[in-house]
Amino acid sequence: MMIDLGTIDAAQADGSPPSQLISGASPGESGVTISRVYYQRSAHFKASLRAHIVCFSSPCRIHCRAAGEAVTHDAPPGSIAVLPAGLDCTADTERDVESTYLIIDPARLSLVAAEDSLLKAELTGRLYSWDPSLAALARSLAEEARTGFPQGVVFWHETVGQFLAGLVARHMCGAKVDAGGVLDAYSLSRIRAHIMAHLDEPLDVATLAAMCGRSQYHFSRIFTRTVGVSPYRYVLHLRLKHAFDLIRNGSIPLAEIAYSAGFADQSHLTRWIRRAYGVTPATVSR
Repeated sequence: MMIDLGTIDAAQADGSPPSQLISGASPGESGVTISRVYYQRSAHFKASLRAHIVCFSSPCRIHCRAAGEAVTHDAPPGSIAVLPAGLDCTADTERDVESTYLIIDPARLSLVAAEDSLLKAELTGRLYSWDPSLAALARSLAEEARTGFPQGVVFWHETVGQFLAGLVARHMCGAKVDAGGVLDAYSLSRIRAHIMAHLDEPLDVATLAAMCGRSQYHFSRIFTRTVGVSPYRYVLHLRLKHAFDLIRNGSIPLAEIAYSAGFADQSHLTRWIRRAYGVTPATVSR
């Protein structure tokens, strides 16, 4: 899955790009890719972002600027920089440094936030923060990518899920917006409960819109603005999550899982599992 990162200018002391140590992600649509680079003698990083980035660097004294804020600090192990999409930022240091960037699809993070009823959530930009648990998860993902994903695609997706959940819990907040322009937590909770109770049935936008007393067009707009994905993608997300959990449990035949999650048949479910997770259901159940 390609994530639109935005514009990046990264250079080391001689003006050349840093050495690429790790780049990529496990197959599927986890919404997170990883990049690790090595800057020799000095580092310059300038970005205009369309994706979220969480940055971890080896210990160094670093000068950061973004949104009218400037910070100079000594970055110890476990420190991070949280750079939301839409941010213009720069960072410089006058020494060798190794930096790991976790590049996050904003729509994927919004989905995780919506699961915690944190609606229209915004990632809080921080040029310097302290989060050793996120740093440890990032190291685990980086090691997986470096060694060719030996623990498998499912491990990658589950570790990404833990990373995004930690990011939501400690580095996001709900935006202050006009209540008429977004769904409230109660409405989304009702919609989610209705979807989960009727996963094995056809689910249309008209029914969900009627639950909120809105037209289909208006509902689709405010739902997407609130959750970060369309109602259709949200329903598909819940269907896949339900099916994935049942497959992991391993006690129900795949055809029955497909039916209970609202897929036409097991081949339909298999195609979506392969697209979303990069593996077959048989691999998930191991």
